[in-house]
Amino acid sequence: IVNQEGESRYLLNKQNGLQDNNIIFPFLDNQGNLWLGENNGIDRVDFGYHSKQIYPDGDLKGTAYAAQIFRDKIFLGTSSGLYVAPWKGQYSAFEYPHFRLVPQTEGQVWGLKVVEEKLYLGHHDGSFLWDDQNERITAIRRTQGTWGFLELKKYPNYVVAGTYQGIDLYQNSDQGLVFVRRLTGLDESCRFLVEDDEGFLWMSHPYRGIFKITLSPNLDS
Repeated sequence: IVNQEGESRYLLNKQNGLQDNNIIFPFLDNQGNLWLGENNGIDRVDFGYHSKQIYPDGDLKGTAYAAQIFRDKIFLGTSSGLYVAPWKGQYSAFEYPHFRLVPQTEGQVWGLKVVEEKLYLGHHDGSFLWDDQNERITAIRRTQGTWGFLELKKYPNYVVAGTYQGIDLYQNSDQGLVFVRRLTGLDESCRFLVEDDEGFLWMSHPYRGIFKITLSPNLDS
């Protein structure tokens, strides 16, 4: 799409929403919508639409699980890795942020959580911290899958992480989260965790129902 001076403004292609890059015929209807006849179908481009599809991983078009805006960047966690792009706060209808894959995050990214001005990543391979200065991740615990993180209201400075096989406990420090222990007493996959006003944890399981979890006073089980 070019302006009246012939300057290129936007590029629409398969990476940002079209079904095919081979455009056979464009047509503009009476409502100002652009219709595109392509090799593999028909697309309609609505210039007045206020939302759009974003494919950070290009043609892979993996499943999206998490999103987080952090320090002027937007992070998107997908089934093919963690992608990051500069965040402007507002984009025009066809402007597309340029995403890049964060090295060593290939695979399932389940959760993104900001704790005390630090960004944490729940991944199929464990728990990771985003290093904003070097723009890379560092492992804080490699385990068989971390779903996400929950700050505890009843126990400040402590964070729990739901994993494939139970709940991990972390303590917050100046350097970030430090792994303390795996809580005993529950070996189920704990993807969805919330804490109520009395300090009980609630976990929903896709096959086994809802669990009410009482943490021991010394936070070991």
